[in-house]
Parts: sequence; structure tokens; C-alpha cells
Amino acid sequence: MNMRYFTRQLFDALQPGPGEPDADRAIVLWEQNATQYSAALDELKPQLRDGFAWLADTTFHDGVITHVVTADGGQVIVAVDASNNPWGQVGAVRLRFDGVRSANGVDDCVGDVWLYEELHAVSDAIELCVLLEGGELCITADRLSVTFGP
Repeated sequence: MNMRYFTRQLFDALQPGPGEPDADRAIVLWEQNATQYSAALDELKPQLRDGFAWLADTTFHDGVITHVVTADGGQVIVAVDASNNPWGQVGAVRLRFDGVRSANGVDDCVGDVWLYEELHAVSDAIELCVLLEGGELCITADRLSVTFGP
């Protein structure tokens, strides 16, 4: 899947050049989508466990993905330097996804900047999609553990 609420197209529309008339429309739509996502996340929260429950209440906005490791047995590890995060967790964070069912964008995300994230239920797993400055990252997994520090 992909981002449903905070899409690349909508994000790009918020970054107009001088005199772009679509910016006001994009701001209204962004705010509507933020409200809709907040309601969807509130419905999802009772289903969330482990690190996904924690992640639902934070962000790594402006963090940089420093490395990604994919391992046999359905594991993906994503390290984020969230030192520049203005709103959420600050510092080094490691996300370990276990029981990975799909992982898209992991090969191209190192060095990219984390902008906005969404969590979605997919069957009996949880999907994290992240809008990055230059791409998108989506990982669907059974479990997520979060550790802090280098």
C-alpha cells in the first residue's frame, strides 16, 4: 500500500512557487486529511501492540534514516537519527520489524528525510508508511520493537 492521507501529490502541492493559487486549496485538503487520519488512527489504536502502539503517539519528522538492514526470517531494522525532530522523539532510534510481510522502499531510503507517517491495519498485521523527502517507505509486519540510542 501507500500513503493514504499525507500523499506525495498533496505534499508537493503545499510547496508551491510564488503566485501558485493551489496552495490554499492544498492547505485545506491537508488539514481535512489530517483530521480524517486522526480519526482513523483513534479507531486503530486499540488493535496496536508493542512498538506500533508507541509509534502511534510520536513522529520522527525531519529525522534522517541512517541505515536499513533486512535479515532472513522476515526482519527489517530501520535506524533513524531524529536529532532535528521538532515535535516527537529526539535522538537515535532503531525500529525492528519482525514477521515482515512486505517492505517497499527499503533499498532507497537510507539518507532520506522522514516527513510524515501513517499506520494502517492490513489483515492481522500493521503497516507503517512513511512519506520521505525523496520517496516513500512502507513496511507491513506482525511486530515492532523500538530501541533508543546509537
